[in-house]
Amino acid sequence: WGLAQGFPVVLGRDELMKGRGLTKAESEAEGTGVRMQREDKQAFEVALEEISMAQEDGMRFMTQVHVNGPHGPYNLEDDYIDEWSDREQYERYIEEYGEDFGYSRAEQRQFMLDDAEFTKFTSDLYHGRIRATDDMLRDFIPRVLETSPNTIFFITADHGQQFLENGRETFHGSTGSPYHELLPVPLICYWPRKKQGKRVSPRWMWAAIFPTLVSLLDLKPA
Repeated sequence: WGLAQGFPVVLGRDELMKGRGLTKAESEAEGTGVRMQREDKQAFEVALEEISMAQEDGMRFMTQVHVNGPHGPYNLEDDYIDEWSDREQYERYIEEYGEDFGYSRAEQRQFMLDDAEFTKFTSDLYHGRIRATDDMLRDFIPRVLETSPNTIFFITADHGQQFLENGRETFHGSTGSPYHELLPVPLICYWPRKKQGKRVSPRWMWAAIFPTLVSLLDLKPA
């Protein structure tokens, strides 16, 4: 997908799995949704290690942490179930379809939920997964700033999510489903040492990230 372009060190799922001390079979046995959340936590820890090594070498650093937590299947770790779902309903669904359920129309019909109930059930789980990712960021950012107080953070996403809107049968749709639920994403620039926060009204694009960074750092063309 091009995520490795421009980075001298790239760590993927295999490295994260080994970092957690798991074999491939043990990792897959966790279920895709739970595994992705735990790999996300490991990814933030690895990023902190890489940043620390760069600092020890007196180097500037640019690190990208790509997380899959807000992504189906929306299994929740236990700490988030009661806040974001009906535990009894959630556990019945897991028991029926396993850890890697796909929120398909077939599952909806078999689980005997109408569109509104099914949309609320899955949407709540999705927001639970977003909260879990927010909590990881809430822990990660201050830890970076402790040793690198002049760090600039960009927080964004590559697509939104739909829940049976627009007559679509699927939930994820970054391609082939150009609807509002999927296109707008967050784009947050956070530089606490230098800039007062503000909300800008025009919509921006990822293409604006690099020139924004160049402008913030007052970089000149080589």
